[in-house]
Amino acid sequence: MKYCSECGTKLILKECGIDGEVPYCPTCKQFRFPVFNSAISTIIFNPTKDKILLIKQYGKDFNVLVAGYITKGENAKETLIREIKEEVSLNVVEYTYNDNEYYQPCIIMQLLLTVKILSLQMKLMKLIGIQLKNQEKKLNKDRLHIHF
Repeated sequence: MKYCSECGTKLILKECGIDGEVPYCPTCKQFRFPVFNSAISTIIFNPTKDKILLIKQYGKDFNVLVAGYITKGENAKETLIREIKEEVSLNVVEYTYNDNEYYQPCIIMQLLLTVKILSLQMKLMKLIGIQLKNQEKKLNKDRLHIHF
């Protein structure tokens, strides 16, 4: 951020207590902390946790985890439930917060979660052709990354 989002004045760096140097608007006399988006990304497990659900999006040839932006007025849990309902028409049985990660290329703070769904939902997914991937390698307990 180089210019004030309120008045357009060029920002300067100014000391701001424990935050160190922060962009500051000398016209508005306000610190302008960097703005970023928040999103969720989730690993959706079957009940026995030996398969996860991946989806294809935006016409791409690769599979991805279900993810989405947290919208204004929504908390992370509401986003998780909404995104899973929108993307794959499933209901969350239980979920666990795992970690968060700042993703610089898109300026996103991403909350990483795992979700369990009912076995009945898995059977329905198979009937309508949604693909499930078997885990081929061990789950890294520190970051919950799964390799295929």
